Parts: sequence; structure tokens; C-alpha cells
Amino acid sequence: MTSKVSIVIPCYNKGEYLAEAIESAFAQTWPNVEVIVVNDGSTDNSLDVARRYEDRCRLISQGNQGVSVTRNVGVRSSTGEFVICLDADDWLEPTYIEKAMKLMAEKVGIVGTGFHSFGDPSLRYSGEKWCPSEIITLERIVDGNAFHSASMFRRKAFDETGGWNLLMGISGDGGWEDWCLWVDIMKRGWEGRVVQELLLHYRILKDARHVKTDLRPGLMRMMREIHRDVNFPSRLGGLL
Repeated sequence: MTSKVSIVIPCYNKGEYLAEAIESAFAQTWPNVEVIVVNDGSTDNSLDVARRYEDRCRLISQGNQGVSVTRNVGVRSSTGEFVICLDADDWLEPTYIEKAMKLMAEKVGIVGTGFHSFGDPSLRYSGEKWCPSEIITLERIVDGNAFHSASMFRRKAFDETGGWNLLMGISGDGGWEDWCLWVDIMKRGWEGRVVQELLLHYRILKDARHVKTDLRPGLMRMMREIHRDVNFPSRLGGLL
């Protein structure tokens, strides 16, 4: 039997882009896909857009609680053996799951891909992003994030960690929640892999948290506090 993959789409005021994200989930060549949209108290037309797809996906609506809570709600409501959390303003190539599953061996807990950042061309984050190594070790992930936020992970590995750590929202506007989770998964003995193809399209907006470099010192302090059993280098090698 083909393993089920759940695609969870958390959404807060991204109605302008939500349909594209949902359609990319439906377009996957992998034959067993579950799609869950979690509306996080949006005040725009996000809920109306999501309701257009209720016959093909599951819709959860809640009051605004932030990205980490919303992702956790979606994953815990999913029934797939593997999960992808796709931001509502991003979209996947049709072969994303098919190619990621080829690297999901028994001890692998996370599979990422290359991705294309697009949106505001004035931001330095725009362009193609790659992790040049297919095999990701704990030492590599501690040196800097090697997986984008829409990387596919094993539900069992997620359950072992308890999910996205809500403490990462304390520093400034929050951020690095995904890196925090990947470190948590890999320090428990799971391995990581990266498909060497551009399979995610990652939209960059001017108000995005990851472009605010002034948040990084506080976020790094929080990472060290949460992962006291991990020796982070004094200077990070690279962050996706």
C-alpha cells in the first residue's frame, strides 16, 4: 500500500495566494495525499477561498494563535505517515512528494529539497537556494538550517518531539521554529536528506520575519536555551 502523505497548509491572511498553494497540493503525482487547511483567524478572504475546496480537503478554523500552534493543530489532525507543512503563500512542484519519498529511508526523519525564492526582487533572499549535500547529519543541522519550512517529515519523529516549540515565538516576532524542530528531530537519532532539485517555490514578502536580521541574536539565545544538550557553533555556517 502506498504511504499516505498529509499536506498541512496553515493560513493567516494569505487569501490572495491560498488557492495556488492548495492547487499545488492537489496536483501532486503521489497517489495518496491528504490536504488540510488550517485557517488561523484570518480577517481577509482566506476562509472563503478555503471553503471552495472543502469537498476535496479538510478545513479547520480557529482564532488567531500563531504559526507554531497552527502547524501543530494541523499535523495532529492529520492521518498521514509523512507530513509537509506548506505555507499558504508558497507552492510545490507536482513531483515534490514523489521525489522526496525516494530518499525517505527507514532511519530518515526529514527530507528537504532545493527551492526557488521569489517575490520582492529587492530582497537578497530571492533566487535559487540549495543545500549542496544530500545527506544531512546532526552536526550539519546544528551548524545552520539545511531544510526549508516545507520539508517533509515523518509523523513518528514529529510526535517524539511534541511538535513546534512555542517558546520560539517569544523573541521579537518569532522565527526559526522550523530549524528548532529539525534540530529536535535529528538529535533523537533521525537522519536527514535533501533532494537536489528545486521543488518548492517560496514567496518572499517585505514584512516576512525571516528578512528581519535584527531578530537573530534573540532567536539564537532561545535556540541555545531550548537545546541545552546541543553545542551550537559561535558562528553559524548558514541558514536557509
